[in-house]
Amino acid sequence: MQSGSRVRRITAIALGILMLMSPAPLAFAAINSPLPVNWTVQAGVQAADGVFAAAFLPNSITIDAGDSVSFSGVGQSIYLPPVGKLMPPPWTSSLHAFGGDVYDGSHAVASGVLTTVPYRLTFVKPGTYVYFDPVHPGMEGVVIVQAAGSPYPFDASSYNSVAAHEAEVDLAAGEQALAKVRAKVMDNANGTRTYIEDVDLPDADGVQTALEPLAGSAIHGSVTLTPQPNANDPNGTYAILVQLAGGVLETDT
Repeated sequence: MQSGSRVRRITAIALGILMLMSPAPLAFAAINSPLPVNWTVQAGVQAADGVFAAAFLPNSITIDAGDSVSFSGVGQSIYLPPVGKLMPPPWTSSLHAFGGDVYDGSHAVASGVLTTVPYRLTFVKPGTYVYFDPVHPGMEGVVIVQAAGSPYPFDASSYNSVAAHEAEVDLAAGEQALAKVRAKVMDNANGTRTYIEDVDLPDADGVQTALEPLAGSAIHGSVTLTPQPNANDPNGTYAILVQLAGGVLETDT
């Protein structure tokens, strides 16, 4: 299951930027709050079939100095570099939290790998801050911090609507891309079934396909194709692992 999930993540990451092209409409509304506000950003969302939208939802949010943002997710990491240094560090350096829970742009902060507990970060200085998820390359968002006491352009409900729309667009793009690489299925006259798998996928760790039972049979399983490094074969070599309800068959081609 890991290989298939990785392919889905890669596909969704590559297409995540598409959601920025179709933003949900927002009505401008000047909103004031006498107290600091805690805003919410979702770090990615996963569909039931495993497609993962590698994006921060909403992708951009405007807050006031003194407000905080709670980042929710499981398996993601939040990293904010010092102002002027936009490139994220190697992903291994953000596996653990550092820098504290207050950010003013003078030093880097990181959440570590998110679990079920949101990472809450307070922004104390006006500015535009780009943040990254080093664990998922290409996953980034923006926090715009206004002076304390400034009217908010949108409320939490509006941002939630934007986040839902962005997730819908992103997941749909991932599903469309996956439809092009899913195995083609052909039922044969002799009662067997043939799966035709496209394995010419760039940067893929492998492909996994579910084997559905035929009519009148309860046998099911999966087949996993994993690239094998072979400097002498420009066409590449794949290890094929077939797992069935009654056993495991492994062979190399």
